[in-house]
Amino acid sequence: MSSSGCSGDSFSAVWNAELLPEEDGDYTFFVQADDGFRLWIDGEMTIDWFSKPLARPLAVTVPLQGHTGYPLLLEYFDDKGPGFIDVTWQRGWVSYRGAKRFAEKQGKKDIDADSLNKYFEEYGRLEGAAPLFSLVASYAETNSFLVPVVGVNDPFRQDAGHKLSIKGTAGRYFGGGRDRKLELTATYDDVSNDESLQNRFVADLTWVETLSDTLAQAVGGSELVVTLIWANKPEFRGEVDKDFGLRAGLKWSLGNGKKH
Repeated sequence: MSSSGCSGDSFSAVWNAELLPEEDGDYTFFVQADDGFRLWIDGEMTIDWFSKPLARPLAVTVPLQGHTGYPLLLEYFDDKGPGFIDVTWQRGWVSYRGAKRFAEKQGKKDIDADSLNKYFEEYGRLEGAAPLFSLVASYAETNSFLVPVVGVNDPFRQDAGHKLSIKGTAGRYFGGGRDRKLELTATYDDVSNDESLQNRFVADLTWVETLSDTLAQAVGGSELVVTLIWANKPEFRGEVDKDFGLRAGLKWSLGNGKKH
């Protein structure tokens, strides 16, 4: 889906379509536009590039079921100068940096449909093997205040404080599909008025493996989950199946979450 070389300024357009994947899997959508756009898939906004329009490709990967129709809505606007938009999608996870470097080797400034197709031909679809990473942080401060309470001499008092929360996740799928995943999660919290969350750091290293149909039927579930835990204080570690000192431990579940 593309539109290029549009004349005129300050116009907008909307495209409606239906996606009908042939197979189950993860599908990666690349969108490049000048100026801004929003991409909706199955009623959910997957990319919002209205507030920071820039002529660069953006990508999003979503799981879709084969032989199922998904409504696609694309909103586009042009502010000044030439306008264009190009949408490309492929089945499988895509390494954006890898695809961009490949396109540059082909003598192109950025990713387009032709370079993306050639990239898949040479390297194959990555499926779920792309690395995963996320980082979320928040910080808030509160001032002290008094709240009068009817019938009580002393008002309710809230002391000044702060709340800091940071969570990072990094992982990778192994194999051609998404049957095996290794994931590291690190969480840090510091809440001044909550002792259970003061200077709290917990790291989890988790292995998740999808069981074969025969084993899944035998144990009544579909996954093996093994997690190694470390905390900076014993009280933050939580319950485990195997102790490694006071701050570290191992826990596992098989099938429906029952311990074995």
